[in-house]
Amino acid sequence: MFKKTIAALTTGVVISAASVSAQAATATFTFNDSFRTQTASSYSFTEGGVTLDISSKFWVFPGAIWDGGAIRTTTANGIEIIGGGADPDSLIDSSGNAEVVQFDFSQDVTLKEITFTQYEDGDIFHLFYDRFDNDTLAVNVDGLDANPTAGIFDFSVEDAHKLYGDMFGIGAIFGGNNEFGIASLTVEYGNISAVPLPPAFLLFAAALGGLGLFSRRRKSA
Repeated sequence: MFKKTIAALTTGVVISAASVSAQAATATFTFNDSFRTQTASSYSFTEGGVTLDISSKFWVFPGAIWDGGAIRTTTANGIEIIGGGADPDSLIDSSGNAEVVQFDFSQDVTLKEITFTQYEDGDIFHLFYDRFDNDTLAVNVDGLDANPTAGIFDFSVEDAHKLYGDMFGIGAIFGGNNEFGIASLTVEYGNISAVPLPPAFLLFAAALGGLGLFSRRRKSA
């Protein structure tokens, strides 16, 4: 009887463990699939269960983010920012104004990879994230390579705490030669546990302990 009870408890916990953790899904937002040439302050995209709003910003030293410019997408470059002033082209660049694309997601996501267009040797980009969880972007001071293999940058090389949240920015902010477009962005979402797993195992351990004590008492009797 004791062995049967143990087996039943073990089976129950295994089934619970398999069901409590939802599988994460991946969504890729493609920005060079069509012309959105009427410049606007923002555009919305939906993939899977995630909605993404992109908007144009200017970075102002020593770290303020201002609304500025206009955003559009093209089949040639993906996301572009029309910065005005001394901006020589429509790429995301640091000539004239330091331009930043802000990404606002409808739920928390993890950044996986980004694909750049029109990049050149030596181009760098900066990753912005909501460092203090106050809906304000802060810059990652380390410049990242905007000329990765085949234009694809793998975010796994960055610190995990900078990659999880619902607000990010990608910008060209230092120097006058950094410029690029953004063709796509891939994120992971939906890795949510319906029931915390550790309490389930604590209950299981408590049950085993109780049954063990009960078994020893029966033997001593």
